[in-house]
Amino acid sequence: MRTKTFFAFALIALFIPGCTQDGVRVVTASGTLTLQDEPLPDVRIEFMKTDTGALSYAETDAQGRFVLRHTHGKAGAEPGTYHVSVFRKGKPVEPPPGQPVPEEQATLPEEPVLMSDKSAIEVVVSEQGPNEFVINIK
Repeated sequence: MRTKTFFAFALIALFIPGCTQDGVRVVTASGTLTLQDEPLPDVRIEFMKTDTGALSYAETDAQGRFVLRHTHGKAGAEPGTYHVSVFRKGKPVEPPPGQPVPEEQATLPEEPVLMSDKSAIEVVVSEQGPNEFVINIK
């Protein structure tokens, strides 16, 4: 009887809104990223939570739109305050004259377009939403 009761409570806990198996609560978060009021396509945007360092990230599409995904694999971000960083994707490495570039070195690491610090972009992801951000880098 105790086993049945335990499994019943465990099953109920899985279906309570806001509860997750790994204890991470995320909410939908998306937006548009622009550079000097023009869409910024094909870059990586990261939201790093100021109190815990939790990270959500996305890649922008051709119109600069993005939908965040938490590092735990869930769509969205944890509610809270975030610093925003934006990175260009890796770009091809120019080989030295007459020498091939090894495949594992074919692209450079991500290069920052904007690195967040205390004076840079900060956003708040709300539990109630809507969490639709318009971020314009000047």
